Amino acid sequence: MDEFALLFRYGAFGLFCLLCLVAVFFDLWKMIIPNAVSILLVALFFANALVLTFASGYSVAWLSHLGALAAVLFVGLIAYRFGVLGAGDVKLLSAVALWAGFEKNLFGPLVIDYFLFDYLILVAVFGGILSIALLVLRRLVVGLLLIQSSPQNITLPRYLLPREHMPYGVAIALPAIYLATKMPILGGLLFL
Repeated sequence: MDEFALLFRYGAFGLFCLLCLVAVFFDLWKMIIPNAVSILLVALFFANALVLTFASGYSVAWLSHLGALAAVLFVGLIAYRFGVLGAGDVKLLSAVALWAGFEKNLFGPLVIDYFLFDYLILVAVFGGILSIALLVLRRLVVGLLLIQSSPQNITLPRYLLPREHMPYGVAIALPAIYLATKMPILGGLLFL
């Protein structure tokens, strides 16, 4: 692998992680994931795949990655239709699925031994932990507000309010950063 390709891969890895953290920040701050984050993740994938293909001879399994994007987007749109996920969550999940693809995990099995399935299981586990933590935190906040003498002067983040949606972008982005170190197209070969 030439020096340009190596530098590009480190840059792509850093930018991938940064974009995931931006998604977490915005989801916690405004309960929205900007479209620019998902668009940049998709554009970064294609740029990285082209550099890998032409500069280092790495063979990108295009159908695997595009198929993962299509499958997750399809299921995500159904989940969006029934109010399970927000639109930003579906777009972010699909963009990360493009990176994961249906490729086999060569660096040791995490759960099922395929990146996309491992990723989706990690998202479900992180989402469950986040849901339980938010339920407990919401009960504590409501209890503290009942004890307060003037609770009307307190401003809380939306996700701490009862009956608000969960910032699921956190559960989508954090496993993506973890898995980024294992996927060969992103960081897997950099961190051996």
